[in-house]
Amino acid sequence: MNSTIASSDFTRADKDVEQSLLSGPWEKIRRRVEPLLGDLEGHFRWHFVLDKLFTAEDLRVAAHVTRDGDAPSNWFAVQPLAPRRQDSYDFETRYAPSFVEAIASLVDECRRLNMLPSSATLDLSGESLELWSGPQPMFRVSRMNLRAVSDAQRARSEGTVIGLRKFDDPGTELLRRVRRWPGLTGVVLKDERYSKDRDRAVAFPSAEYPHHAVPKEWLLSVRALCARCGHPDPDRSFLEAVTAAVFDVPTWNHLASKWRGRASSAAFGPWRVSFAKGSSSKAQECGFYADGIDAVADLLTRAPNEFIAGRPQAALMFSSGRGSPEYGLHDPASSGPNSQRGDGGWSVWAARLEKMPEPEDGSVAAVKTALTQPTSAMLESLFAIGRPKA
Repeated sequence: MNSTIASSDFTRADKDVEQSLLSGPWEKIRRRVEPLLGDLEGHFRWHFVLDKLFTAEDLRVAAHVTRDGDAPSNWFAVQPLAPRRQDSYDFETRYAPSFVEAIASLVDECRRLNMLPSSATLDLSGESLELWSGPQPMFRVSRMNLRAVSDAQRARSEGTVIGLRKFDDPGTELLRRVRRWPGLTGVVLKDERYSKDRDRAVAFPSAEYPHHAVPKEWLLSVRALCARCGHPDPDRSFLEAVTAAVFDVPTWNHLASKWRGRASSAAFGPWRVSFAKGSSSKAQECGFYADGIDAVADLLTRAPNEFIAGRPQAALMFSSGRGSPEYGLHDPASSGPNSQRGDGGWSVWAARLEKMPEPEDGSVAAVKTALTQPTSAMLESLFAIGRPKA
């Protein structure tokens, strides 16, 4: 990897974005690593590089780990149940960290969209709520039952998705690893020409590809940073020292010794596996997971007999999604410039769930009151049931 970046590489960078990067966490990181790496500004536009090599998830997960935090087990799903319409809701399944926050966020969404349910059903013992529009269910709030995978499946998944950035072509390397899973030897890459056209707009060095927030990936990020600063072949102790400086801990062992796995769920929420058939069909939830490692493990374990059995040859998908890796298998004849199908084919994928917007304080207070002594009148008042639309 080149140790310098020409200023022309950043001519399209928005000045507001640049200022945001300069005033964000990267300035503090620069000050901590410069005693080890030297003046970063003498090598490259350091704030852009740090923003590519490390993510907000990296920083938050590392901070969570060093505080001895455990992943929560009480995530709640907010699922839309009615067919999507242009004048209806505009999100897929999301999550909230508590029953109260899930309902309060849903109250705010209904107000924002001017959607008035005709009835609501509440199960306090099971912690679930459903909103209805006549006979049609609209939304469901329910506790997530996170699917567990075996230690062996998780280890195999880690070996599949961790360390892809060491290769010039992470997608091809991922395909090679996926083909080692039972029943997946026939998986192919998506249309190569379509892939190249799509990737041209987001081309960046493999070290800057999306990654999971785990210690092994942090070392790879630091190795790339060291290379840019004139240390192309750092020894392990130097890598660990720079990593400790990046994450503001006394030593590497403060991270490694406290790592328990599945830590990203606590900082950034759960993952899901979804299946869809046809371009207009609603995606079917196939499981919720504590993190991406578990989600990929279950996706690749279940794929041969459940997701792709009896279907056309599967093509592998690997993308950055909304800033984090996403993985999937899909009908290779249903997308790209050489598409042979008009029905959207099928696809199954593992991706992080988005969080519901933070609820307003007034909505949280109203939900807490309603759940203390729930009555039909309380629910009707909460969701404006029976009121005419504004």
